[in-house]
Amino acid sequence: MISVVAGNDRRTVLDAEATAGYVPGMTHDLTDLADRTAELYRTHPEFLAGNALVILTSGQLDVLTRFLEDVRDIGLSLNLIIERCVDENPGYNFSWDNDGTREQDDELDRRIERLCKDLGFTQ
Repeated sequence: MISVVAGNDRRTVLDAEATAGYVPGMTHDLTDLADRTAELYRTHPEFLAGNALVILTSGQLDVLTRFLEDVRDIGLSLNLIIERCVDENPGYNFSWDNDGTREQDDELDRRIERLCKDLGFTQ
């Protein structure tokens, strides 16, 4: 399992490739920050752990949904399970598990690092 947690007392350093899709200053409207777990259980249940927690804005949910569809389409979905995807504002908590090959794991790690940036998760 890989877990990325960022907040006031922890920092995650991302490499240049992982931040390539990040737009500095991009913000999400946090007024609709809500528990989106049930929505994802309806649309993408194969990607969620039984005790998953997804707290995002509707815009962030759209980003995550597109990511999951892309992962499914390109065949990287081998046992990808999201356990937590929470915008803690400030900070975030994103954890997942994947039982793919080493190459699949490495590619998925890179994509998830970019996803965190695309979701607007900041350190």
